[in-house]
Amino acid sequence: MYMWSTETLRARTFQLLVLYVAMFTLPIVAFTLVAYVGASSQHLAQLTRRHTALVKLAITGFFVVLTIYLGSVSFTLFWG
Repeated sequence: MYMWSTETLRARTFQLLVLYVAMFTLPIVAFTLVAYVGASSQHLAQLTRRHTALVKLAITGFFVVLTIYLGSVSFTLFWG
C-alpha cells in the first residue's frame, strides 16, 4: 500500500505487479496450450524426464545470480 500511495513509485509498482502476474501465469498458459494442441501426457512426461537436469541447472544458476544481486543490494543499502 505504501508504494502505491506514493506518486513517484506508482508506475514502478504497477510494472512489478504485471511482471509478477506474468511470471506466475505464463508457464500455466504455455502448458495448457501445449496440452490443448495435442501433446499427450506420455510425450510431456518423456520431455520432462529428458530435460530435468538442464532445468535444474538453469534454476540453480538463476538462484545463484539472484542471491548475488540481492546480497549486493542489501550490502549497499545497509552497510554501504
